[in-house]
Amino acid sequence: MFLPRARRIIEEVTQAEAEILGKSVEPSGLLTITAPVLYGRMHVMPIIACLCARYPKLRVRALLLDRVVNLAEEGIDIAIRIGTLPDSALVSVTIGHVRQVLAASPSYLTRRGKPENVQDLKGHNIVAFSGLGSLNEWRFADGSVSSRIDPVLEVNTADAAIEAVRAGMGIGRFLSYQVHDDVEAGRLIVVLPDYDPVPVPVSLVFPSSRRNSSAVRAFIEAAKSATAPETRRM
Repeated sequence: MFLPRARRIIEEVTQAEAEILGKSVEPSGLLTITAPVLYGRMHVMPIIACLCARYPKLRVRALLLDRVVNLAEEGIDIAIRIGTLPDSALVSVTIGHVRQVLAASPSYLTRRGKPENVQDLKGHNIVAFSGLGSLNEWRFADGSVSSRIDPVLEVNTADAAIEAVRAGMGIGRFLSYQVHDDVEAGRLIVVLPDYDPVPVPVSLVFPSSRRNSSAVRAFIEAAKSATAPETRRM
């Protein structure tokens, strides 16, 4: 427990000395990042690959998890969070926004029909992904409309939920980037787009003590530049 904290203190002292002397500090040492599984695989891993190629002294530990982790307890330098952030002492930088969308397979919609309004969802099979909050209530539009749901399947990862919906089990709610490729390829169809909630922010969060870390700064700048166009415009 003591060793990684001691290394971090030494790194910060070294960086502070270099800044005082007017020297540029190349990112080095261990950078620990956490992100949701699909977002991490699709958008964070390419950023990490570029950073490691550019800065040979940098090492990265990536924790891809569909749950919110405590940065201090797990020794994490920076996290990608999707959604409205609670009040905290963490520093945040917004790098984009994503929509929450409902999607189903063409085969399911052919078999069960396409819902025309929120009330129609009560007659459909629902696949619920716990990473998007409540499994029993979905809010729409400005939050004034909601629908009580009874999922036929509940899962804790987006991958599993998407696979189930792709297989025709029912209608699921996802973040737009999670199903973007499936929608473009025609494997999934977005339903009730007029009822989509307000887009949610994609943010980088980190402890204020890591503000001057050259590795953290490098990752933030790379993430701002490399954020997928689909994520930025949504």
